[in-house]
Amino acid sequence: MSYRVFDKYADEYDQWYRDNTIIWINELECVRSLEPHGITLDIGVGTGAFVNAVKGFIIGLDPALNMLVKAHKRGVEVVNGFGEFLPFRSDSFDTIMMIVALEFVDDPDKVLKEARRVLKPMGKLIICFIQRDSEWGEYYMSSSGSHKFMSIARLYTLDEVLVAALRHGFAPQDLRSTLTRGPREGMVREQPSRSCIGGFLCIKFVKIPSRALDTSETS
Repeated sequence: MSYRVFDKYADEYDQWYRDNTIIWINELECVRSLEPHGITLDIGVGTGAFVNAVKGFIIGLDPALNMLVKAHKRGVEVVNGFGEFLPFRSDSFDTIMMIVALEFVDDPDKVLKEARRVLKPMGKLIICFIQRDSEWGEYYMSSSGSHKFMSIARLYTLDEVLVAALRHGFAPQDLRSTLTRGPREGMVREQPSRSCIGGFLCIKFVKIPSRALDTSETS
């Protein structure tokens, strides 16, 4: 299980954000530009690096206890658990975030199904990921770019994420990207782009009403 790597190397994971501040700020601004708000669940919260992107109350879920200790120190209400088995009532959250988290779950379909269950009607799902077919994706998949965390990731393309989300009752509403420079270029501050050209891509989905799903299935 991939979470054991995060549990073992939580300090090293957290240090990455301090060592790569510009990358982290660019990603943070990209998430913030999609305006996560209200009662928010961060699936795969890690050490809480993206909590400041949320306007509202945030709960962070992660299977790695040592990551949750650090997230709690950043003011996150933390819950130890897995995205495939969310310990929350149905229709509980205004927003769900998955920030470079889908890449590490064992069963993405089950996570998306659970996310739909616990989201309120018309709730928002924000998925951010490293595009597999970007320079950043190619870097992480290469031997020169592999490391403890990304070497065990399963990267996705934009089309793959869209298809998976639609299959589980989510419609795309907005998107932003950042990291338009490759990993071997000098990093600079970037404003989030309303395009899919960056290596780090965030898509905001809306939960499709059940009645609309029933209609589409019978038409």
